Amino acid sequence: MKKSIILVLVYFFIQLVSSFLSMAVCYLYLYVTHQDLSTAGAKSIVPALVLSILIMGFYMWKKGWISTEKERWSIVSPRFLFVSLALAASAIWLLDVLMSYISLPDLLKSSFDVIQSGWIGILCVAVLGPIVEELLFRGAITSRLLRRYSPLRAILFSALIFGVFHLNPAQIPGAFFIGLILAWIFYQSGSLIPGMLIHIFNNSLSVYLDAKYPKMDNLTDLMSTSDIRLCSLMAVIVFILMFYWLRRLKSPKVWLNENKQA
Repeated sequence: MKKSIILVLVYFFIQLVSSFLSMAVCYLYLYVTHQDLSTAGAKSIVPALVLSILIMGFYMWKKGWISTEKERWSIVSPRFLFVSLALAASAIWLLDVLMSYISLPDLLKSSFDVIQSGWIGILCVAVLGPIVEELLFRGAITSRLLRRYSPLRAILFSALIFGVFHLNPAQIPGAFFIGLILAWIFYQSGSLIPGMLIHIFNNSLSVYLDAKYPKMDNLTDLMSTSDIRLCSLMAVIVFILMFYWLRRLKSPKVWLNENKQA
């Protein structure tokens, strides 16, 4: 648990350093080119994000946190992948409905607007970010917790760390809930691939909806009350069916065959 928290703190530190370096470079560039220095903050957001993702990926690879085990990169069966995606899609809908009743401050909205204004930022949020986060939170942290604790405790701890990591109040509940799903699917399969695809789908959907409906807070804003209730009922049924179906699918319990580590 201690090393898992340290690893997250390392990512925080990398993000801070990346922000500082990007801000410094932007200030210098604007100063030399005689442009408005007050825009340095906004202009440095995307470069800082790209830099932090690249540095964290390199750090995990250099320190051996990125597993080369065959099971971690298994494509899994088409059936397992389909059930995982259906489970995640229903969970995302139910989470969106739940969040429509909860009003939490979104401290990073302006930053996300800047990030999603260009294709590099969109690529980071929709693809590169999810891949690095899956390598970190499932590949490194969850796998380590599963070797030390029971599956239930490991998955809960993993989701809690994932939720708190986001810091933004508007994101923490959703990140915790999705973290539970991703950690459980990772436990069931032993593979990073399903989680990466689900994470990319979730973030890509969010980016698309923000671009298509910039004034919309939740998916439910586009639907009538009766449609929301019907879709929610269907989502609950799908979630329950996919959950039990996924439990029945055989998966390599790689955690049971490895020595527990501190």
